[in-house]
Amino acid sequence: MPAWTCRSWATASACQLDYYNKTAKGTIPVGKPIPGRQRVHYRRYQPGFDQESRRRVGLNTVNVRTGKFSWTSNINFSIIENRIIDL
Repeated sequence: MPAWTCRSWATASACQLDYYNKTAKGTIPVGKPIPGRQRVHYRRYQPGFDQESRRRVGLNTVNVRTGKFSWTSNINFSIIENRIIDL
């Protein structure tokens, strides 16, 4: 997972950017009917390709830091996409 981080020591803040992109085969379960004597049975198999991608942005700050007290803030924003490429 490629990532990029920047830090500023003067303001005690950091930002993070990362992304993830993966293509996988056989992760989509499908039931295929198999005729039986009295009822239909389903056999599970996993065809096709799917793709998962994720992008994330984060910001971490130290707002106040004193002898016995510190206040930090963290915010994250993520986008996750799943696509079926071939079935």
